[in-house]
Parts: sequence; C-alpha cells; structure tokens
Amino acid sequence: MKNSNIKQMLCHVIVVVLFSSVLYSQTIDGQFTTNITPPTYSVTITVNLQGTAGTAGVVQIEFTYDSKVLDFPNSPVKNVDYTLLNDFDLYPTQNVTKSNDSTIRISLITLGNPPPVSIDTLLTLVVTYYFTIINAQGTSNLIWQQTDIAPEFLQQNYQIGVWPNLNEPLSNVTGLNNYNLSSAYNLSQNYPNPFNPSTTIRFSLPKETQLRINIYNMLGELVRTIAEGNYEAGYHKVTFSATGGSISDGNAASLPSGVYIYGIESDNFVQVKKMIVIK
Repeated sequence: MKNSNIKQMLCHVIVVVLFSSVLYSQTIDGQFTTNITPPTYSVTITVNLQGTAGTAGVVQIEFTYDSKVLDFPNSPVKNVDYTLLNDFDLYPTQNVTKSNDSTIRISLITLGNPPPVSIDTLLTLVVTYYFTIINAQGTSNLIWQQTDIAPEFLQQNYQIGVWPNLNEPLSNVTGLNNYNLSSAYNLSQNYPNPFNPSTTIRFSLPKETQLRINIYNMLGELVRTIAEGNYEAGYHKVTFSATGGSISDGNAASLPSGVYIYGIESDNFVQVKKMIVIK
C-alpha cells in the first residue's frame, strides 16, 4: 500500500516537473514593424510564442537606433511619443526611457490586478514609438539589445527565439526622397487633440526661417510663446504642455479646459489652427 502511494506521488511530481519544463521552455519571438508618414517613422514591437499561447507579466525590451537619422525625445510622453497597445496599457508599472542618445528601453510589470497580458502564437502588439526623421537618406539601424519577458512576475523568462534587427533604408520609401527639403511652409494639426496635458505641434519650412509659435486664448490674448528662433529648412516639432513641466519645450501656467489658437508667425508665412484642452 505504501509503495502504491509512493508511486502515485512520484507520478504527480513527474507530471508537475514536465508541465513546468514545457512552460518555461516556451520560446518567444519578436520583430519590428514599421510605418512611415513623413516626417514620422513609427516603430511597433510585436511578440509571439512559438509553441502555445501564454501570458506576459514582465516585459523589458531595449533597442538602439541611428540617432543621426531618427530623433526621439529624451523625456518621452505617453500617447504622444509612444503608445502602449492591447492590454499592455493596463500594466500598473510602466516605464519608457531613453538611456542615451540612441537607446530606448521599455519596462512593464503586472502586479496583482489586472492579470498578465495574453500572448498569442500569432503577432501580439506591445508598443509603438514615434520617431521624427531627420535624415531621409539614412537607414533606421534598429538593433535589439535586451529582451526579458516572463509569464508572470518572479517567474522564469521565456527563452529568446528569433529577434531580427532592421536596417531599413528610408530613401526607398515612396514619396520620402528628399522630404526634408520641404517645398512649402506648413503648420500641422496638433496631436493628440483634444489633449491633456501635452500635445505635439509639427511644422515644415522650405528654407531657413526666423519664426515664433504662439498660443492665444479665444479673446486673442497671448498665453505663451512656445518656439522662437531661426529654424533650418525641413520638418520640426515642439511639445506644448498646458500644465507646465520639464516634459515640454513650451510650457504655460495651468490652463483651464477650452479652445485655444496656436499659430506660426514669420515674415514669409502666417498660419493658425485650433487646439482643445480637456481636464
């Protein structure tokens, strides 16, 4: 009788060991998916499990890019400079950092609720980064540096499978050749809009221009000058925060909800658009 019990216990132990081995021997793949809408170069990180579907309770991914070709802010703003996709936006611990001129790192950890995010054997979207192209004749040179993904917090990482680098020649993209030699002045609609607390304003110049970008209330009163100086030909962007703070190139005192006017003003070009602050 004792021998029978011992055999049963050994069988259970073997089953548990085999199950754990299958779980932790799961291999995860990743890839870069890109899209170009000049002057923005969007880079989306996708992952998938090779065997069966699983979960991600911890995600730490780091990669480098060519900083002479692509620009990314030193203090990235969520939903302006990057967007977390699917349920990855629900992670209570979120951190996207730029550790040096050419390295971006994302760290996500789920503790308690909500539960870890599901990862499929097909592509699962994690995050999209929005770069500004500063040299259309270069290449992106996206290179993985670190990938640590675990099913749950304090569990062993998945094994790393196929994670191909991507060195994409931007000049091969239709309509992008010499885009930085813009043929016209243009002020783009701010994004996001409506916004709280920050938004990005993009503008293009056909030649070197002395300009300023002002924010006005609906009474025509100046709220803040968020950009002023001599700008070279090409595409540019400035980030505006309605609450102030170091994340913005152009800060203002805390603004109430409402409609505001922003405009680019120079000797050769004047254009205005509306933006909406929601709190």
